[in-house]
Amino acid sequence: MTKTENEEEAFIHMALRFFSGIGPGPGIRVGNYHRSVRKKRKRILHLLGLVQANWLPSSEGIKRSEQPVTDRKWNFLRSAKELLDVGIKFKKASGENSLFDIKFEKGRFQIPTLTIYHDTERIFRNFTAYEQFNEGPTYVMDYTRFMDCLINYGDDVALLSHSGIIVNWLGSNEEVAHMFNKLNDFVHLSTSNFYYLELFIDVNNIAGVDGRYGRSS
Repeated sequence: MTKTENEEEAFIHMALRFFSGIGPGPGIRVGNYHRSVRKKRKRILHLLGLVQANWLPSSEGIKRSEQPVTDRKWNFLRSAKELLDVGIKFKKASGENSLFDIKFEKGRFQIPTLTIYHDTERIFRNFTAYEQFNEGPTYVMDYTRFMDCLINYGDDVALLSHSGIIVNWLGSNEEVAHMFNKLNDFVHLSTSNFYYLELFIDVNNIAGVDGRYGRSS
C-alpha cells in the first residue's frame, strides 16, 4: 500500500469504529469491513455513505430483497401488542449479525436488540435523509418504518423491552413511541423495493390482515 492508501484505510477504520460505538444496534463492521466498501470506496463521497455501505443485512437477506417484487397487494403491520393478541410472539435474535436481520418463522419474530438513547433519533434521521436523496438500498428507512408499524404506544415499547428487543435509555416508553411515530413523517416509502415486504405479507397472512387495502407501486 502507498502512504495515501494507508491513510485512507486508517480513516475508514476510525470512522467505522466511531459509528459502531454510537450505533443503535449491531452490524457496523470495523476490523473486517464489508467488501462493498472496498469495491465502492472511490465512489463514496459522504461519511454516511461509507457507514451505510458497511451497515448491511446478512448476505442471505440481501439476496432475498433483490428478488423481483411480487405484484400482490400488501398492508402494513399491526402494532406489537395487537400482533401478540392474535398469537404472534416476539423474541430477541441471537448473535450479532445486523440490526436489519429480522426473521419471522412459525409465528414468531426474531428481532436484533435496538438500544435507544438521546442520539438515536438524530442518527436515524441523518441516515434517512441520506437514503432518501441517494440511489441505492434504503435499509435504515425500511427498518424505521418496520419499527414504526410495531410501535404505536408505550405499551408496544414495553412489550418489546420485556422481550429484550428494545433497550430504552431515552426515557419513558411513550417517548420512544413518539420518536418512532415521527421518524417517517414526510418520508417517501418506495413500496416496490421495500426490504421487509415479503415478511409483512407472511405476518399478515397469519394475523388475518387482508391485503386489499395495501399499497403497491
